[in-house]
Amino acid sequence: MVEFVSKRPSLTQALPTWRWLLWASIALFILVVLGYFGLRFYLAQLYNEAIGLNNQIEEAAAAVNIQDEQTVLRFNDSLNAVRSLFANHTYFSSFFNLVSSSTYPKIIYRSLRADAAKNSVQFQGTAQSYTALAKQIVALRALSFIKGVEVSGIAFSTEGLQFSLNIEVKPDIFRQTK
Repeated sequence: MVEFVSKRPSLTQALPTWRWLLWASIALFILVVLGYFGLRFYLAQLYNEAIGLNNQIEEAAAAVNIQDEQTVLRFNDSLNAVRSLFANHTYFSSFFNLVSSSTYPKIIYRSLRADAAKNSVQFQGTAQSYTALAKQIVALRALSFIKGVEVSGIAFSTEGLQFSLNIEVKPDIFRQTK
């Protein structure tokens, strides 16, 4: 005779399917705790380094030498005196602004000689073609500060058309306008 007895699984037999989840969650918890304390330690190191750099900055700022400060003040006084001397003398910044705004894109100036006493300027440069040089001359003649333009020394080279421009300008271009 055969007897059928139902066998109910015991608690320890049912847990093996959940045991890996328990160990995984414990391992994850340990990793999170270790990560938290590791990041706290790293943050403390960064904070100490920032405080050290701040202290170095404060030490460098406090190390101002009185003699250096007095020297800077004397140089400032000297610059103010020189500035007053040059207030009414000639200068070229307005001329350079005028030349840069009126230069044709296919023209390259190689050298510049200016004589404020003679009110003349000489450019030596290179153009891509006769047309580019002609357009540059027309642009220069249209400027109100230029009295005359003379072209000389035209020659061909491997870089393009070499030329020399002698420009007679009004004296006001070299004077400071306020």
